[in-house]
Amino acid sequence: MKSKFLLCGLAVLALPFVFHQKIIEFTFVNPYAEWAEKIDTEGLQVGHPLDQKHLDIAKEIGIKNPEKIRLVYVDEVPFPRENSLLKFIGETAGLIGDGVVNNA
Repeated sequence: MKSKFLLCGLAVLALPFVFHQKIIEFTFVNPYAEWAEKIDTEGLQVGHPLDQKHLDIAKEIGIKNPEKIRLVYVDEVPFPRENSLLKFIGETAGLIGDGVVNNA
């Protein structure tokens, strides 16, 4: 009986190690990617297309579809303040947070 309990306990402890990539993807990456896609979609709706000068520069540096680029002017980079998990991920990865300068 003890050996079955021990084996079951080891199996439960091993699951996170076996499936850690899926757990990370489901818990962290997918929500952050969904947030980023939402911000991107909003930018496409309110953004301004490049003028001819900037279209030429974009083509010169190898951007394949510069006509799809939209410029969005903001006072600050969008930040997932409403979701503490996304905020933590972004800050931990160095993508967002105090002192992060975005020159994109």
